Amino acid sequence: MKTQPLVIASAALFLASGIAALFAPEEISRLLGAVGGRTGGSLVQLLAGALFALGMLNWMNRYATIGGIYGRPLVVTNFAFFFIATTTLARVAPAAGGGIALWGATIVCGVMAALYAWLFFSAPRGGS
Repeated sequence: MKTQPLVIASAALFLASGIAALFAPEEISRLLGAVGGRTGGSLVQLLAGALFALGMLNWMNRYATIGGIYGRPLVVTNFAFFFIATTTLARVAPAAGGGIALWGATIVCGVMAALYAWLFFSAPRGGS
């Protein structure tokens, strides 16, 4: 498996999410159902910072050899985020009415978690 497209896709997903959350925290806070004035928006902006940082980490490592023992911190970081996001969204989606966007995000995170789990246990191939 060529790892570059996976790392670039992750970077794009994180960067887009981070930028959206950074510049529209109140709107995203309302979409998530958070109540309580400025606190919800501030927490969303903190999340935006983390998402943006993950996106930059992936972007800066897009040409690195990934898989097996190579790039293990990058792979584990991405797997941890996507696995936690998948389990959290899968728990929240039914309670929140299960909108298509919420289930779509759950599926995307689940697929990314599975790909990074597979990458964690596979040996890198030449020209990754």
